Amino acid sequence: MNNAFSHNIRFFLLIIILVFLNILSCFFYFRVDFSSDKRYTLNKITKTTLHNLKEPVTITVFFSENLPPDLNLIKRDFLDILKEFNNVSKNKIKYSLINPGKDELSEKKCQDAGIAPIVINIREKDQLKQQKVYLGAVITKGDKSYSIPYIKSTENMEYDLTSGIIKLSLKNKTKVGLIQGHGEPSKTAISQLNSELSVQYDLEPVYMNDSTPISDTYKTIILLAPSDSINYKQLHYLDNYISKGGNAFIGCNRVVGDINLKIGKSINTGLEKLIESKGVIIEDKFIIDESCGSVTLNRNEGSFKYQTNAQLPYLPMISNFNDHPVTRGISSVLLEFPSPISFRVTKNIEHTVLARTSSKSGLINSPFAFDLNKEWMEKDFPLNELTVACALTENNSNGSKSKMVIISDGDFVTNGENQPVEIQKDNINFVSNAVEWLSDQSGLSSLRTKIITNRPLSQISDNSKNILKYFNFLLPIIIIIAIGIFRMEMNKIKRIKYKQ
Repeated sequence: MNNAFSHNIRFFLLIIILVFLNILSCFFYFRVDFSSDKRYTLNKITKTTLHNLKEPVTITVFFSENLPPDLNLIKRDFLDILKEFNNVSKNKIKYSLINPGKDELSEKKCQDAGIAPIVINIREKDQLKQQKVYLGAVITKGDKSYSIPYIKSTENMEYDLTSGIIKLSLKNKTKVGLIQGHGEPSKTAISQLNSELSVQYDLEPVYMNDSTPISDTYKTIILLAPSDSINYKQLHYLDNYISKGGNAFIGCNRVVGDINLKIGKSINTGLEKLIESKGVIIEDKFIIDESCGSVTLNRNEGSFKYQTNAQLPYLPMISNFNDHPVTRGISSVLLEFPSPISFRVTKNIEHTVLARTSSKSGLINSPFAFDLNKEWMEKDFPLNELTVACALTENNSNGSKSKMVIISDGDFVTNGENQPVEIQKDNINFVSNAVEWLSDQSGLSSLRTKIITNRPLSQISDNSKNILKYFNFLLPIIIIIAIGIFRMEMNKIKRIKYKQ
């Protein structure tokens, strides 16, 4: 009887403790993050932004009801992070959830806020049907608002929210100049990069001429892939801008390739001379790398036509980075026809290597003709760790300090004008981090690259591959034979004991 009473007491105490903990959870919010990249822990810049809020920020969430499981997970995680934002900001972040499908007024309010519906395919009772859903949010601060039209994954939620709040809080954005006039991509041709930079910077086209120097109102300038010659006068203006304390991100093509025409050649714009004066030499050779991207090729077999993907070593996938603010958090960057970079000791300039190719690389002299059907062998990649990007710091004679980031490919962040293509995220992150480092502004780079988007496999030799292959094949067989022999011996011992 006493034991039964004691068990009942313990049970009721457990219920009381659980109810008490549940009440506490309504007032205190916390969670434990065991993920490798700490994706469920708020970044330092996020916490600083929330702590420094002077006025309330309202976040209106537009999510449809009855979402599929994968989208319902996004909805749940988004509401969780808003709850944490509210807790860290000490109730400065207010949020509300609206179901646009509830009535016409709710749907109109959603569309007026710039949130458009998306159509998804769902399967019900072995039937595929389409459903219109809303997955967006609007951040409002004072009389300004910022829309997140489509929350498509859990990975970028914190960055989207924090960058939106920062964008509404900034009164004067830093000016960044985009050099134009020599065949460089326009602002619309780098739409992804422009969208990323617009959180903290005003990216303005700068058309160079022979009579107007580059204004020092630009904290940093970006010069990407010029294809026409830059004359001596304009090169002098560029050098003068840098020598007065200006900063520059330069993507310089020394070679260009045309996959359709299957030819590759060198180009000279004059920019290579300015770069060489800084102790950085970009050779007019093509880098090839076993770790590379792929292209779609059209194949014909008689009257049958089909498409296939083929690895193209002229498009190296760079995943070998030195630790630096520009590369921190970057997993891999896909380049198009880069060239090797070497250095010459130059007074008052410090060079830092940012990125290299893999341990299986090679060089091809220009010009040459592509063979897209070539069977690449290990002997084609005799070199290793060729430099493709660097940073340099220059101490100027007037006491100022200039910084530059140089990469031997100017097209790796270009979306295109008429038929824009999406660039992989880390390509954009690399330039965004570089502009932030050049402009001496800290914060969003650590948040921008918080989630690891790509985990490339380590490269191993063919001999190692064969060893692993036979090991995986033979090991299970050896284990089974060993177990069989062990059991046979155990049965033999049992029979002997039984006879005795």
